Amino acid sequence: MALHAAILAGGSGTRFWPLSTGNRPKHLLALLGRRTLLEETAARLRGLVPPSRTLVVTARSQAA
Repeated sequence: MALHAAILAGGSGTRFWPLSTGNRPKHLLALLGRRTLLEETAARLRGLVPPSRTLVVTARSQAA
């Protein structure tokens, strides 16, 4: 059985205001270095689950 991963990244990040806003949600902030929180999470998963089986769940307003 193949392992799949889901990254939950749909919150508004109100506790990080004013860094996090509606146009720049928390998961798109680079708080720990140069990579965003979303990139950091995806990198941690890469050793366990390939990107082809990783899904990012976000709010419709934040989808690209």
